[in-house]
Amino acid sequence: MRIPLDQRPRMLGPLHSGDDKQVFAAAGVLLLAKVLGDQGWGVEHEPEISGVTPDLRIWKGGANFLVEVRHVAGDFGLPPAYQRVKAALKGIRTPTPASFSRMDVDGRASLKGFKAFIRQALKEQREGTQLFQEPGVVIAFELHHPPLESELEVFFAHHDDGRWFDDRPKVQAALDEKLKKYPFPLIVALQGIETGDLFGAAEDTLFGSEVYVVPVSLKSGAAAGPGYPSRKPDAAVARQDSDGDRVRSRLEALLPFEVVVRDEGFAIRARVLSNPAREVAAGLREFIPIPTLLRLDPQSFSYFGSGGKPLGNDENVPDLFFP
Repeated sequence: MRIPLDQRPRMLGPLHSGDDKQVFAAAGVLLLAKVLGDQGWGVEHEPEISGVTPDLRIWKGGANFLVEVRHVAGDFGLPPAYQRVKAALKGIRTPTPASFSRMDVDGRASLKGFKAFIRQALKEQREGTQLFQEPGVVIAFELHHPPLESELEVFFAHHDDGRWFDDRPKVQAALDEKLKKYPFPLIVALQGIETGDLFGAAEDTLFGSEVYVVPVSLKSGAAAGPGYPSRKPDAAVARQDSDGDRVRSRLEALLPFEVVVRDEGFAIRARVLSNPAREVAAGLREFIPIPTLLRLDPQSFSYFGSGGKPLGNDENVPDLFFP
């Protein structure tokens, strides 16, 4: 994709800055523009609109959008449930400690069932990935084989696969920053990294954090019905403040995309998420075959895949790469 001569020093300069963050951010904008161009969109870099210059103006058919890109890779750390799981297993020693790859634990969920599960796994010396699931708890781990010469705490705390990028605070901050700066409807494109959690963080920000609800009887304390997935009322569009007002009125869609590094070069995977505060998402279908989350009816949304039809509840969102 050609960049006008007068824009090249400003747009391409960061690629030679020596600052990894600036290089990554500049390359992300160029990659996104190329992918959109390859998908049939017209692309203009840094158009001047109302005295400001968003990163891109794109158009296709009757759709026309302004796009601002923000790097949002979250902080590298440990899962929120790390300390709870570690404390629950304290005192269990074994020559085959566990390496954890997933820890999703609701704040009110009990870990007694998981503790019994891992004790049984140790007793049977199970091999391969072990997955424990019950309402509010999803934990995956592997036991260390062959056994070590001495016993350790069963919780092996320094396994890299158990670490976690939390992109949600950066997604929220990027959304508020961009919609405050640009006083017109906007697609906010969120540039993440392949090892992050960008797509889930973007959905949580727009629709509310995912939870698993278990109805409980106030009289007996026992389950009062089957559990079901739901979302907390913490979505960006639900906030009753000026930031929430801007999300409801100015956000056209979120466009999270991850820069993927392969031996043959760079590529991106992307999704488009319609603003649930808007009844009509005009023009967003033009983004297909990029997986696009659109309203099906007043109460539900679904991803639309490359065929232009909504994906079923049991279908995975396609993991498309674009060169």
